[in-house]
Amino acid sequence: MSLIIIDPGHGGADPGAVANGLLEKDLNLGISLKLKELLTGSGIPVRLTRESDQDLSLEARCDTANNWPADLFLSVHCNGSPDPLAQGLEIFCHPGSAPGTRLARAIHQELLQLGRRDRGIKTAEFYVLKHTRRPAVLAECGFITNPGEADWLKSHLAEMAGALMRGIKKGLSAEPLN
Repeated sequence: MSLIIIDPGHGGADPGAVANGLLEKDLNLGISLKLKELLTGSGIPVRLTRESDQDLSLEARCDTANNWPADLFLSVHCNGSPDPLAQGLEIFCHPGSAPGTRLARAIHQELLQLGRRDRGIKTAEFYVLKHTRRPAVLAECGFITNPGEADWLKSHLAEMAGALMRGIKKGLSAEPLN
């Protein structure tokens, strides 16, 4: 049985992006809680790095992932930009991680079914991708700094969680990710 670690980005004193009456930390947690509900409902055990609005260091997030026998790590985020027209989905994995790249592709394919603008799959040296000892992906689910995308995000948390779940399941159904 697979164990999934979901990391709702930011939290506590760190709101992440703030725009259009939204705090990124709240959207990240909402998507993550719904994703946990969907995955556990389909028999996949899940552990969240945080289940409430609390401060959590990047190191603590990685420690949670590394201290549990998880099969993959997903960090959930929403994007922000000084350009109020910026929009779309981005998926990040660590450079050189073949399992992370395969997982990113599976999640990316499902997120694109939501009809959002595609900003692609990218590699990055983000702390949580670099220091998690399992396949890890960071999903940027849209720009809360874009008024239209912010409205879409706040009313489509369940659809976003559903697409993430389908991507995770697709990633797990291939050969083992580790």
